[in-house]
Amino acid sequence: MLGTFNATIYLLLIPKVFGVPFTGSVLLFYMALFAYLIALIGIGLLVSIVAQTQQQAFLGMFLTIVPLILLSGYTAPVDNMPGWLQAVAQVDPLKHFLLITEGLFLKGMPLGDVLANMWPLLVIAAVALTGSAMLFRSKLE
Repeated sequence: MLGTFNATIYLLLIPKVFGVPFTGSVLLFYMALFAYLIALIGIGLLVSIVAQTQQQAFLGMFLTIVPLILLSGYTAPVDNMPGWLQAVAQVDPLKHFLLITEGLFLKGMPLGDVLANMWPLLVIAAVALTGSAMLFRSKLE
């Protein structure tokens, strides 16, 4: 809920404060946001289940989030990265969500392009949540 609230605030403020028009579909934005947040929750649960203490979980998230931000295309274009790093960037949910938000804000990205960038988010979410459930179940036994 917090991620949806923050995204809604940004969705309202960015056009007003920075003058960047939102030219795409709000429904598509929230669908992609939901897929992105589920993927992040899965990654967070995975790190949390692997960690033994709260401090390990905090450090684990730091060690996870920093590379994800660097590989997302936010700081440097993914196309300028070496081939092997571009392949690693494909499992970064932030990369796909950034492409969707940029496309919806600036280009009015159509449904087909949004779905082409959203299905990897759903795959990442499914793998992370399934792995988390399996690890959690094995820890209980």
